[in-house]
Amino acid sequence: MKKTILPFLITAGVFMTPNASAKPCDGADLLLLNGQVYTGLDEKAMTATIFIGDGKIIHVGPAKEYKCTGDKELKLVDLEGAFVYPGFTDAHAHLKGVGYREKTLNLQGINSLKETMDKVRTFVATTKPEQWVVGRGWIEKVWPEKRFPTRQDLDAFVSDRPVALSRADGHAMLINTFAMKLAGIDRNTPDPDGGAIRKDDMGEPTGILVDRAMGLVRTLIPARSRQ
Repeated sequence: MKKTILPFLITAGVFMTPNASAKPCDGADLLLLNGQVYTGLDEKAMTATIFIGDGKIIHVGPAKEYKCTGDKELKLVDLEGAFVYPGFTDAHAHLKGVGYREKTLNLQGINSLKETMDKVRTFVATTKPEQWVVGRGWIEKVWPEKRFPTRQDLDAFVSDRPVALSRADGHAMLINTFAMKLAGIDRNTPDPDGGAIRKDDMGEPTGILVDRAMGLVRTLIPARSRQ
């Protein structure tokens, strides 16, 4: 039975382009032996030896005996036929979240906090006082303001209905004070496991909920219909 992936991955940029001109033992301090190595340079894995020096791959080649000598202490690791792969790049989209974003308030691609708040303000004017304002897509990394939005940014123009705006990656949410009070969040509310309620220097919630802390509000947002 073939063995599975090793519990470590090697940096893709280095792994994919081993230095073919270097002698296998030049500068090596670690040899990984007897591995089924997939380099990405062809379709098949090969039984190979990986020569590593200072954390970088020097050479990958078919299994054979090499006599390495030098100033560095050489460590040998027998992979016993286990597979070795380049580092994985996971490019993906949250299709359901993107779809819901298109059905609510889309804040994707807005390049400043001010423009983001302006779009929220315009959208709020189309909603009813009892209606939740829900949206997704803001990302502070591209804003000239260089800061996270706060509940005060929202409170300045919408304080009479709850607002919940998810960050583009879905790992954080901005709420206004109205929503915060509905959820019972205050300075004494502890962070849930796997989440965080961001607070300012005075210990007051800023309106940013991270990861599982978003559940404190999501349970209050009216459920979507199947339609």
